Amino acid sequence: MAFLQYHFYSSALGKDTKMNAVLPVYTSISNQEIPICLLLHGIHEDHSHWIRHTKVETLAQLFQIGVFMPQIPISFYKKSPNSWNVQKYLIHELPKILNTTFPFLSKFSKNHLIAAKDRCSPYQLQMVLTQGNYFDKGICLVNQNQMQIIEKNCLPSTVTIKNPDITGISIEDRFLLYLFSHFFPCTKF
Repeated sequence: MAFLQYHFYSSALGKDTKMNAVLPVYTSISNQEIPICLLLHGIHEDHSHWIRHTKVETLAQLFQIGVFMPQIPISFYKKSPNSWNVQKYLIHELPKILNTTFPFLSKFSKNHLIAAKDRCSPYQLQMVLTQGNYFDKGICLVNQNQMQIIEKNCLPSTVTIKNPDITGISIEDRFLLYLFSHFFPCTKF
C-alpha cells in the first residue's frame, strides 16, 4: 500500500487543507479501477486519526480499495458561519480533486462510499448523498453499538455491531471491517 499526505488549497473552505490516503500499489491492481472510501474524522480529531488509531491501511490492502481521510474544519459537516462551506467541499470540490489527481479511481458512484463517526449525523450524510452524484452510499458510526447505513433516496437503516467488547479490537476497526466487507467484497478470504 502507498501512504500519501496530500496538501492543497480548497476554494470551498477558503484555505489550505490536507488529506491522507492509502492506495493499493499500482502493480497489484493492474488496469482495474479502484473503489474508494472517504473516511471523515470526529469532532475532536483530525485527518490523521484513522491512520494512527485503526488498522485502516491493513484493511484497505486486504480489500484493494483506496481510502481518503480529509481534514475537515469543525463544522458538523455543514456550512459554518465562518464561511467554510464543508458541504460544497464534500459534494463538488473533493470529488473533482480525486478524479483529477487520481485518474485510476473508479468513476462509478456505486464504488464510492462515504463514512463518518461521532457528531456527523445520518441526516448530514444524506444531504451529501442527495445533493451530489459522487457517492451512492454512506455509513455513520452513531455510538459504540450502532451504525446508520444511508443510501441515496432511501431512509437510513440501523445496524447493531455484534460483540462490541471483543478484546484487542477497537470499535473503529470493527466499524471499518464491517463497512469494507459489506460494500467492497473481497476475494482474498
